[in-house]
Amino acid sequence: YLWSNGATTQTIVVSASGSYSVEVTNANGCSGTSPAQNVVVNALPTAAITSANSATSFCTGGSLTLSAPAGMTGYQWKLNGTIISGATSASYSAAAAGSYTVLITNASGCASLSAGFTVTENALPTAAVSALSSTTFCQGDSVVLSAPVGYTYLWSNGATTQSITASTAGTYSVAVTNASGCSVTSSLITVTVNYIPTMSVTHTGGLSFCAGGSTTLTAAGGFASYLWSNGATTQSIIVNAAGTYTVTGYTAAGCTSQSSVTSVVVNALPVASVSASGTMTFCQGDSVVLSAPAGYTYLWSTGATTQSISAKTSGAYSVTVTNTNGCSASSAATTVSVNSIVTPSITANGATSFCQGGSVVLSAPSGYSSYLWSTGQSSQSITVSSAGSYSVTVTNAAGCTSQSSATSVVVSALPVASVSASGSTTFCLGDSVVLSAPAGYTYVWSTGATTQSITVTSSGSYQVTVTNTNGCSTTSVSTPVQVATISTPSITANGVTNFCQGGSV
Repeated sequence: YLWSNGATTQTIVVSASGSYSVEVTNANGCSGTSPAQNVVVNALPTAAITSANSATSFCTGGSLTLSAPAGMTGYQWKLNGTIISGATSASYSAAAAGSYTVLITNASGCASLSAGFTVTENALPTAAVSALSSTTFCQGDSVVLSAPVGYTYLWSNGATTQSITASTAGTYSVAVTNASGCSVTSSLITVTVNYIPTMSVTHTGGLSFCAGGSTTLTAAGGFASYLWSNGATTQSIIVNAAGTYTVTGYTAAGCTSQSSVTSVVVNALPVASVSASGTMTFCQGDSVVLSAPAGYTYLWSTGATTQSISAKTSGAYSVTVTNTNGCSASSAATTVSVNSIVTPSITANGATSFCQGGSVVLSAPSGYSSYLWSTGQSSQSITVSSAGSYSVTVTNAAGCTSQSSATSVVVSALPVASVSASGSTTFCLGDSVVLSAPAGYTYVWSTGATTQSITVTSSGSYQVTVTNTNGCSTTSVSTPVQVATISTPSITANGVTNFCQGGSV
């Protein structure tokens, strides 16, 4: 025999996972190998008991949660070696002291028993609250509440001292904790505070007011009776004199609360008036400065808040002045009259862009008492033949003036028209001469041609009209051309013109 692990016996003992086969050889030396046999060895689970924060004890009335490793298929808890009925989960809530173990089984069916985990039960402390004085008192007083000595403390108000001073109504308790960490909360002790409303004084109309005014002082509610420093016994009093005021309120339980001092100030009124820097009637475009007395804050009927304003429109103007105490007075209305005038516009009876030698009539609107043009002319209309910017100032019956916007007149220069000849303008029939105009224009010749140059072959008077880019035209003086004629000659013979060699005619 020869096993895959090297053994040569007929039988082998296997304790490790793996794949095993054997080769056998008979007496004749013939061999054969078996199929492989797989062996699986499953590990034992590790059994251990743990608790939250490694705790090993609990307080009377409580319990301690014990935990075994998760992921097992079976759990069996024991207390002091005795199986706990129904305890088959990964955790167990231990409510009794003793030694706990757990038997765990994994998915392979392998089981393991934990070591013992000892749990201890700790006794509870005794909690009680005692009061050093009455637990019923007036607001502002207090009572000392104390717990037994020898513990740590947590009061219902968050304090951690043995004693607390309670000054507010409510129920108080204390949780006392002994050295084992076990806590007990005391029964509630009730503290009753006879409420005293906070005495305060409210006012309507302000505490600082102007002469002739008043304010109402009102004490806080919730009191059975009131006594003011001026002897009044009502909840509210009307005050129209400067001074300091306090009030004491009395509750039904006999508790008192006094307000802080309320000071009342009565301020004098300012004097309001309007003065003008000039006449109150003027032309549109002018203005008058209206001023109030110095030393105040201001609110004009226009909404302005300066001491002085510039009035440019007709209307009634007034100002309200306020002194540093907030007292106000309004002036009488001051009337401003503004004579209006419409800004004139200039009209032209034709184009305002023309050629030299032309003109245009510029007119201002009618209905004014006088006119003054930028040229110095004083008529309603002027005739303009020169380039420039023209405006007119008009005056109405109230003496108010207004100037128009400028009207621009453009006068374009005339072109220079001339004719030059390429040669003599007197020549024999059959010859010609080229007549040319200056370059840079458009052309119309007296012949109807529109080129810069023309070729002349016959007698006549020639002229050209040239036009520049502004559309202005000039016609040249006439250029005369003279073509001389000559008669065709004839030949006469003194004999026959057909004769023999050696002859003549």
